[in-house]
Amino acid sequence: MNNLRQYLAERFPLGITATHALATSAMLVGIAARNQPLPDRIWSTLGISTTFFFFMLRMRVTDEFKDRSHDDANYPNRPVQRGTITTPQLIALGSFALTAELVLAFMSGYATGNPIAILWHLSILGYSVLTHFEFFAKSFLERHFNIYFLIHQQIFILYPVWVFSIWNTDLNSGTIGAAFAFVLFMTAMEIVRKYEI
Repeated sequence: MNNLRQYLAERFPLGITATHALATSAMLVGIAARNQPLPDRIWSTLGISTTFFFFMLRMRVTDEFKDRSHDDANYPNRPVQRGTITTPQLIALGSFALTAELVLAFMSGYATGNPIAILWHLSILGYSVLTHFEFFAKSFLERHFNIYFLIHQQIFILYPVWVFSIWNTDLNSGTIGAAFAFVLFMTAMEIVRKYEI
């Protein structure tokens, strides 16, 4: 367990990530369900935020595999490169995160009477798989970083769509504009993350 704690501390700080997941989910629920009772919104925020938390954990683990050769060459002090955590442990962690993500995504829709909303979350899962494989155009995207970055940010468009399907949100200029603001916020967070080094 010490090696897992060390890995998470360095590569997936729980406090920061949980706060980020909660804040972004509160923003989405505030957009999608602003006229709903407060207790329902609170429970929905908790369900969506934990789903998002495990989504980010799954992406962290899959990125360890996607970026392995690059990190081996450029970041020898990272936990995977140092041998702090093993490949089977990463697979187990990623499998746990995926299972938790899907169960919580289903329950988030089920709680509002919209279990079919899981289909929109599956589109998020599918898009994340495409990002893992670099849309099968890795050499092209490596030569065009701006295109690479913008394509990867499109996944955040699917998050408001998923939450809107959970709450049967009416589409109007206000909700669409707020959803666009959410996508811009997430893109800004990614820019900060990319340049934090």
